[in-house]
Amino acid sequence: MGCMSGGTRQSDLTRAEVALLGKEHLRATKQLEREVKRMEHEIAAMHKTTQAMEATYATARQFLANKQFEYAQLHFEGAQVAAAKGDTRPAEWALTHVKAEGQSVVEPPAKVAADTGVKVFLGIKIGGVPEDAMRVETISYEAAPVLAAEANNE
Repeated sequence: MGCMSGGTRQSDLTRAEVALLGKEHLRATKQLEREVKRMEHEIAAMHKTTQAMEATYATARQFLANKQFEYAQLHFEGAQVAAAKGDTRPAEWALTHVKAEGQSVVEPPAKVAADTGVKVFLGIKIGGVPEDAMRVETISYEAAPVLAAEANNE
C-alpha cells in the first residue's frame, strides 16, 4: 500500500478496487447490450410500420387509379353546378391541371414576378365641393422601365 500525499495516489489499485472496476465495467457492458437490443427491436418495428404504410399507400394509389373516370365525372358535374352559379374556378382548374397523355388542355399562365415598384397615391380634397362632383384621373407608370431609363441616363 502506498500513502497519499497532496491528493495524488502513489501506488497501484488494490484488488478490491480492481474488482469494483471490473464489476462496474461488466454492469455498463450489460446495460449497453440491453440498450442495443431495445434499439434493434424498435428499428424492426419501425421497418414493419414503414412497410405497412407503403402497402397502404400503394393500395390507395391503385384505388384512385381505378376510380379516375368516376372522379373526373364527379368533378365535371361539380364544375357544371359551380358554373351555373357563376363560379368558373373548378372548370379553369381542370383545364390547366388535368392532363391527357402529358398535355393539359390549356397551359397555365406563366407566373409573373410581383411588381416591386413604388406606388404613390396623391389626392386633393377641396372644401365646399361635393366628392361625387370631382373628376378622378388615374395615371399608372411601371416603375422598372422608368428606373432603368434613369439609371442609363446617369
